[in-house]
Amino acid sequence: MVLQEADLVRLQSGLQYKSETKITEAVNRLQHQLRTQNFRLNEEKKIVAEIDTLKRSRKDLGCVVSLNAF
Repeated sequence: MVLQEADLVRLQSGLQYKSETKITEAVNRLQHQLRTQNFRLNEEKKIVAEIDTLKRSRKDLGCVVSLNAF
C-alpha cells in the first residue's frame, strides 16, 4: 500500500496536465503549429520533444487513474 502511494505521488507530480482531454488538446495545438508555421530546426526539435513528452504523460495519467481506483 505504501509503495502504491509513493508511486501515485511521483506520477502525479510529473504530470503537466491532469486530464487526458487537456493533453490531447495540447498535442493537437503543437502539431498544428508544426504544420502551419516555420520554425528553426532547434525550435522544431523542442516542439517535437514536448509532443513526445505529452504523449508519454497520457500513459502516466492512466496509471494515476488506475492507482486512484484502489
